[in-house]
Amino acid sequence: MRIAIIGNQCAGKTTLAEAYGAPIVKFAEPFYNVLRLFEKPKNRAFMQGLSDVAKECFGDEIFTELFAKKMEWRHQRFADFWMCDDVRYLHEVKWLKANGWKLIFLYTETGVRRVRAAALGLEFITNHPSEIQVPELVSHCDLWINNTSLSLQELKDTGKQLREVADLTGTLGTRGELPPVELVRISKG
Repeated sequence: MRIAIIGNQCAGKTTLAEAYGAPIVKFAEPFYNVLRLFEKPKNRAFMQGLSDVAKECFGDEIFTELFAKKMEWRHQRFADFWMCDDVRYLHEVKWLKANGWKLIFLYTETGVRRVRAAALGLEFITNHPSEIQVPELVSHCDLWINNTSLSLQELKDTGKQLREVADLTGTLGTRGELPPVELVRISKG
């Protein structure tokens, strides 16, 4: 199963993905490679600026194209069980859906995300296109999780429970209640 998590900065996407326990792949992998090359830590402003330049030079879907090539390579060599925790744009969502990925929208209020970013020493950027478009993607998701009031442990437990359900059913369906998490299956009607 392939699952992508959509949410704004510091919504808890990576925490949920790591708790789920599958290998994590990223659309932003090229940026992380550049940062490793320069021996620098994650820097959101740098990554967003580099993204803007690359898209201006090579087209808006350059990172989706790179991701698709990388996933084709991974699919041929490894198990077909992956998580992606950095979906930001509609063209990424369309590619993921067309290739059988399930999508989870992780909602967390802005004030909570701002506090998390400060605690992690991250610059909190809300006005970049990679943040602005995220709320518009919820209608494409299979599942919605409200992470505003969850503790770190509750979010990790949610990831583990979702993994158990996927292992048992092969879907993102829920086995009854998963308190205290608010899970909403999004109607496609």
